[in-house]
Amino acid sequence: MIVNFLPLLVLAAQTQTASISPGNYGLVPEQSDLLVKVSPDSGAMLAGMMHAHVIRASSFIGNFSLPDISGKGCTLLLSTPVKGLEVDLDTDRAGMRFKEKKLDADDRKTIKEHMLAEDQLFSQKYPQISLKVDSCKQIKSLNYQMRATLKVRGKAKSFTFVAQFLPEGGGFSATTRFALKHQDFGFEPYSTALGAVRNGQKLEFIVALKAVRK
Repeated sequence: MIVNFLPLLVLAAQTQTASISPGNYGLVPEQSDLLVKVSPDSGAMLAGMMHAHVIRASSFIGNFSLPDISGKGCTLLLSTPVKGLEVDLDTDRAGMRFKEKKLDADDRKTIKEHMLAEDQLFSQKYPQISLKVDSCKQIKSLNYQMRATLKVRGKAKSFTFVAQFLPEGGGFSATTRFALKHQDFGFEPYSTALGAVRNGQKLEFIVALKAVRK
């Protein structure tokens, strides 16, 4: 499932006076998108023969707490198993509007093996990826600036991002996009053929979460 952000933006414009109710919420993975886009390094010798990839975390667990509408005291904890990451699903590639909409099963298997290898995510030693938000600040009625720490491959990176929240029944949806780098987590992008084929440093996160009140 790839979220079309335009309807969410239109709805936000129509609900400027709405707000998220303080409380404790559980995230709903099957109604959420947690994606990472990895693009080829444009400076690689064979960049024209490479294609971008999209990685999905589909089996994560998470909880969000909002004690006060101002964001004071908010927390978000999210964890996903590295081996459960899905690579280049047809629907995700189509949603990203990649030129090559589909990759065959063997290619996807090989890409995932490379992704889990010791020089990349090293899933055997680091089986989990975790995200922790420990600070929120309401900057508009439905927008919150969040301070987060993402832990990948045993290394933690702290950063801030802005998320847009929309009330939905007894819960909410939240969307955001932000970018980090491979080197933030102590490893280099996948490379082969003496560097003639390699991914870029940028990791683009596209997030659309659905949460329900506990």
